Amino acid sequence: MVNESESGALPLADPAFHAGDPFPVYRRLRAQDALYRCETAGFWAVARHADVIAVSRDPETFCSSRGTLLSDLERPILPRQSILYIDPPEHGKYRKLVQPAFSRGRLRTLEGWIRETTCRLLDAFG
Repeated sequence: MVNESESGALPLADPAFHAGDPFPVYRRLRAQDALYRCETAGFWAVARHADVIAVSRDPETFCSSRGTLLSDLERPILPRQSILYIDPPEHGKYRKLVQPAFSRGRLRTLEGWIRETTCRLLDAFG
């Protein structure tokens, strides 16, 4: 585990960082200790795939109910606001309810509409 005092503050909470090229910092995190504590913003960053999987499977230690996005740091998280903020085992119940809407067949039927809508929105920028 690395924290800001040991490695120097990384700009992980700065929106400009994510708008630029964050990959050199991500490589640095993976090369060092992939678990990084951003004390100034109050969150943990997990950089290695295996560690992300381990965190996602350990709701006793790591929870989603206090937020999952950087923008969540600046606002209160309300119960039942989104399935993203519900921890297991309750999360599984809701996921089972919505999963059919994300099946391969259902998404295939929406592909044309998604493509058309995306093109229209992107063309509006051009």
